[in-house]
Amino acid sequence: MEYDASMRERLRFSANVHFVYDVAAGRFSFMHPMLADLFGLDKVEADLAPIVGQIHHEDIQVFKGIYPGLRRNTFTGSVTIRVINDNKYSVLRIVPILTSQGNDFLIVGSAEDITGETEHNESILKYANKKNSVLHMLGHDLRGPLNIARTLLEVMQKQMTDGKMLDQAYSVKSILESSLRLINDLLTREFLETTELVLVRKRTDIVKMITEYLDEYMVSETVGRKIGLSASAEHIFMDIDDAKFMQVLNNLMSNSLKFTREGDSIMLTISELDDQVRFDFSDSGLGIPPDKLPTLFERFSDAGRNGLNGEPSVGLGLSIVKQIIQWHGGSIWCDSEEGTGTTMHFVLPKSGTQSG
Repeated sequence: MEYDASMRERLRFSANVHFVYDVAAGRFSFMHPMLADLFGLDKVEADLAPIVGQIHHEDIQVFKGIYPGLRRNTFTGSVTIRVINDNKYSVLRIVPILTSQGNDFLIVGSAEDITGETEHNESILKYANKKNSVLHMLGHDLRGPLNIARTLLEVMQKQMTDGKMLDQAYSVKSILESSLRLINDLLTREFLETTELVLVRKRTDIVKMITEYLDEYMVSETVGRKIGLSASAEHIFMDIDDAKFMQVLNNLMSNSLKFTREGDSIMLTISELDDQVRFDFSDSGLGIPPDKLPTLFERFSDAGRNGLNGEPSVGLGLSIVKQIIQWHGGSIWCDSEEGTGTTMHFVLPKSGTQSG
């Protein structure tokens, strides 16, 4: 997304600027000059049409839903919209309040320029996604060879008779086991870290975020799996806690890598429904034994299994995934056939309570 520096210079709100919208008249009875300037208006009293015409088409329904939401008392907090001016973007955070004057309803609100904040957050999210995917790729790629090396060393130790060589082999084995523990501890700590935080939702293009995340896997020659993404629309917006959502993806991807071989496929399908988004995370791996399915999402259940290369199971992963999805008001279930593969299905609502 491209942001216009000159537009930000014109806007540059040192604090929130205000507006008053007369619902019955269908026009603004007051708009701060800085806000009017952003929309290219000559006066602080303006009709709604030219303003709506400058709002990004993906944000128009969100903008139009403010008043009905205020009337139903279902809208709280703020809404974020993108303004297009000369094919450049600026991002506004709007905090509206519904009030009345006689028999007329007024929307009194404030607007804040958060273009710089948005750019910063998008940059952080992009590199966080890259870090997460690289971390899990390295964890998977390193644990496999290290486990194989440890197993081979154990076989060699049984054939050794020289005491000095046995001591050296024991030292090498200790180094390998220490390295494996370090990798496992790092991945476990990384996964559990964000689950301790408060859920913070924000409007997110889920297709864009997942595409950036999977791109790191798709270009990696070391993964050896066929990784695909299919979405019913180019852009799908949801109110989610993106950090916790990434924990869901990290865990599901980690499981798929643990129980698939080179040449197997991993596929994520995103389907936009009326007020929900459905995710189907499938792989063509080993599948899950039928007796493990009933307790799959329970904490410290017996469903945990070591991976094909000896990757350990902490016994927490899928229980935390379920918890995060439930925090978002969604649900998760699993279909699996042993020897054929596994599909994790989960559904999340598009909208949630927004906070400033």
